[in-house]
Amino acid sequence: MNLFRKIFVSGVLVAISCTGANGSECAMLDSLISEANHAYLLGQRSLIADLVDKISDMIYYSTELNADEKEGYNASLQKLEGNEAYLRGCADENDGTAFLEAERFYEMAQFTDAQRFSTGALIDLELAQLYYKLERYYEALECMEKVLEYYDTTQIYEPGDNEWNSAEMQKAIILARLGRGAEARALAKSSIDSYKDKKNIEYGRASRMYAKIIGLTGSDRREALNAYKEYFALQKADALERFAEMDSKAREEYWMMIRPFVTDAYALEDADPAFLYDLTLFAKGLLLQLDARNDSDGRPTRKNLESLTLSWKDIRSKLKKGEAAVEFIQYQPFGSSEPAMAALVLRPGKAPVWVAQPAPARFEKRFGPLIDDGMRKTKDMVYGDPILPGLVWTEELMKELSDVNTIFFAPDGLYHTLAIEYLLPDYGPQARRLTSTRRLMDRGSRKLAFDAGEGMLLFGDIDYDCTPGEEEGADNDFRAYVEFMNYSFPMLDADTDEARKIAIMRNNPADARQRGIFATEGSFRRLAGRFPSVLVSTHGVSLSANSHRNYSSDLKPAVEDDVLSTTVLSFTSVNPIIREYGSRARTHYDGLVSARELASLDLSKCKLFTLSACQTGLGEVTADGVYGLQRGLKNAGAGAMLVSLWSVQSDATARLMTSFYRRLNEGEGLHDAFRGARLDLKAGSIRDESETSPAGSSLFFNPATLAGGYLLDDYVPDYDFPQYTDAFILIDAID
Repeated sequence: MNLFRKIFVSGVLVAISCTGANGSECAMLDSLISEANHAYLLGQRSLIADLVDKISDMIYYSTELNADEKEGYNASLQKLEGNEAYLRGCADENDGTAFLEAERFYEMAQFTDAQRFSTGALIDLELAQLYYKLERYYEALECMEKVLEYYDTTQIYEPGDNEWNSAEMQKAIILARLGRGAEARALAKSSIDSYKDKKNIEYGRASRMYAKIIGLTGSDRREALNAYKEYFALQKADALERFAEMDSKAREEYWMMIRPFVTDAYALEDADPAFLYDLTLFAKGLLLQLDARNDSDGRPTRKNLESLTLSWKDIRSKLKKGEAAVEFIQYQPFGSSEPAMAALVLRPGKAPVWVAQPAPARFEKRFGPLIDDGMRKTKDMVYGDPILPGLVWTEELMKELSDVNTIFFAPDGLYHTLAIEYLLPDYGPQARRLTSTRRLMDRGSRKLAFDAGEGMLLFGDIDYDCTPGEEEGADNDFRAYVEFMNYSFPMLDADTDEARKIAIMRNNPADARQRGIFATEGSFRRLAGRFPSVLVSTHGVSLSANSHRNYSSDLKPAVEDDVLSTTVLSFTSVNPIIREYGSRARTHYDGLVSARELASLDLSKCKLFTLSACQTGLGEVTADGVYGLQRGLKNAGAGAMLVSLWSVQSDATARLMTSFYRRLNEGEGLHDAFRGARLDLKAGSIRDESETSPAGSSLFFNPATLAGGYLLDDYVPDYDFPQYTDAFILIDAID
């Protein structure tokens, strides 16, 4: 191995060490740069950002490095800053400046004539994947040709080496995008055949790219399927090995980096539905499964890791007669920039079936921004449209679900933001929402069995404006504080406080109710993990915009941004605290509980967590589910969740929740109780018996006038509209 190959190992830069007295300082810089390059391969943007700061400080404050050495290290630093900007752009497709920033950093590094190998092939590789991402394919091809020429001239790598073959595969996929199919297939075939180690993950990744090239050039789907299977087996084994040792953040960044590669196989559509179902069981909700709070050190338990090896046959064994499991998937077809949708249907005694669904663009064309609009007034327009049910529960899909009375479904993409379970007739098949049909393996678990007689924690009638106390909280989410500094949370009507009504109705001495000045963030954190059932009646806000597209690049996939701080619940004293504009929130609780803070709690004892607030089911729609309060609760170990998809009306919500918990108290199961409560709300049969009023009349709240009043006791407002009845969804209630 020559000098160059000793320096440039496995695509990760190991910089040339300085000579003389400066050797130790250079060695430290070289080590940090190498670590940052390795972090880039794993998609660990947060680690890259930290290392960039350290490298920058070392270069700036160094008194030993000479001018040439500083120039060289600055070139490496600029390359890493470009890497961080690129990953940031992948994480947020709405940030149009991130990719431009990445290009600027790469070009600055390239311009710096520092005689460091980070400004050679590595920069051209980075520019190639950036240009590919931006669909500037001719520029991407030019960069890849420079890379191969560099390898050949310097003999860093030789034909047959993994790195050489990888560069050829990247060139081939660019050729396929340019319509040069014959050249692309010939180069890809030559490269894939020259791999020496067919058990190596690098060969697996090359197989995935080979399959993609076959798909883009319209070649044999069976050959592509076999290549995807090879890739999936190797990548799955590699991921499971890494996950066992990674912390939660590292797992997230690594999975979001490789996930688009894994799910590329969806573009094969009906070629092998059984394989795609197994792939879906592994891919969907993976982080939720691994991050569920079951291990004290944050690492996944053996049981959680083993659950990722389940097959469709395991899920089928849990289905009863008259039941079906449906995995909806949103994916990117070969050669298309628009996402598609499909359903994988599994029934007792049968293999999985692929059913094509209308593309998300059909929904966007008909409803536009109304689907993502969080205001309830628009929901009657969307859910009252007679076309909508047929766009989800299509004729072909319902044909596969004939004679089914219970549908366990796991949404994806656009369907995360739609209450599709209510698009079926009230007295037809019942649809039950899961994060993954993998959850069916927990059927019959005593740990998940809900018992209404057990104690319940209730938060409501919260005083958002009272003078804050001194609740110290070193683990406060300061980013959430900054995000919501300009917010103001209005007081809720105490007369429609469902926490009070439910507590009166239950009359259970084991219950605990926190209200007014006592409903603080600190008390919530201390108490929430002690109860099997929790209800929080407060404001919920999500700043994250929903995104239904699957963005990825064939050369470098997208990773998700850190958005768990942009969805919150509000507690006592929040308004005066967030108006302070100071550093108090770094040391004291701020009255905001973000999804990130929820995830840090231990809610493994909680079998039902109800968030009776606006938009608590929303967040950033990602490849691994909804990054919001849903994710925070699941990572904390909560069982079933009742959350909302849009702004809710307080009186209708109070009636719905009161009926739901009354039915639970009477022994009904979670699904039956909530279904019955919705039907009660529709029928106008839920009277607010806890209210008192003069002369045989009852207090009511009129949403049209935003005013209250008294009417005869037999008066119940008309809430038979989707905005009231369809706002809340029940998730992961297995039985």
